[in-house]
Amino acid sequence: MGVYQPWWPSTLVFLLNAFNIVDGGIDPRIYILVGNMLLPLLFITWFMGATEMLFRKKRWLIVGIYAAITILMDIIIIYFIIVDYTFLAEISVVNADYNLLMMIYLLFLAGSISGTGILMGRESLLGEDPKLKAKGRFLISASVFYVFLALLDLGLVDSIPAILFITRSIMMVSSILFYFGFFLPKPLEKAFIKQ
Repeated sequence: MGVYQPWWPSTLVFLLNAFNIVDGGIDPRIYILVGNMLLPLLFITWFMGATEMLFRKKRWLIVGIYAAITILMDIIIIYFIIVDYTFLAEISVVNADYNLLMMIYLLFLAGSISGTGILMGRESLLGEDPKLKAKGRFLISASVFYVFLALLDLGLVDSIPAILFITRSIMMVSSILFYFGFFLPKPLEKAFIKQ
């Protein structure tokens, strides 16, 4: 769930409107905060796990680099939320059109998540355990969907309702595939693994 934080504000606005708590959007500053402020914690946690499997010898260097980048970006985000949030994004009711700095940052993080997800999936495919191989396939698929989602949703395609529907659908598929990549349910295990 954490790797989808940039999309949390859209969900929050949708739910607030669905339950008649608000009528329309929320304050753009809150929108940007909800979508970005926990990224350092979430990405440090992701890379702690990924480096444990992939880059154990360089673990603290890699985690340190991501910690520094995400914490620096949080400081920049807080600064511009106070000074002028439009430097970061233009906020509509349920979508943010991020400006160049934020797009580069979020695409960098999405590419990093997808890259490490593919590498972890590849490692799983190299093992002998059929269950681990099935998880690897799901993890690779989830990672590909995730980066494709990020490219679509971060402004490379105009934010028209049909595209938003497609990107949110890809997000749901990707999150389910990530889940299967880490916690393969028994029915799927039986279906995908020949005993």
